[in-house]
Amino acid sequence: MKSEIIERLGQAELLLPAPAARMARLAATTISEGDWLSIDGEAGAIYLGRGDVVSERPDVELAEVERWRAVAA
Repeated sequence: MKSEIIERLGQAELLLPAPAARMARLAATTISEGDWLSIDGEAGAIYLGRGDVVSERPDVELAEVERWRAVAA
């Protein structure tokens, strides 16, 4: 069976050479069913493994909104 490119991710290609094998290849990395992939949407990077989720409170932006509220009141 011929490999099919199902999606282009930057310059990497995601290939499904044998869907029944429950494996795929992303660039030079083979991934299997159950493997974690982490996607950095801001940088456009894909990582093998489970990444840490970082949440930052936008304190500066929230303070600006609060100033708008105070002026409007």
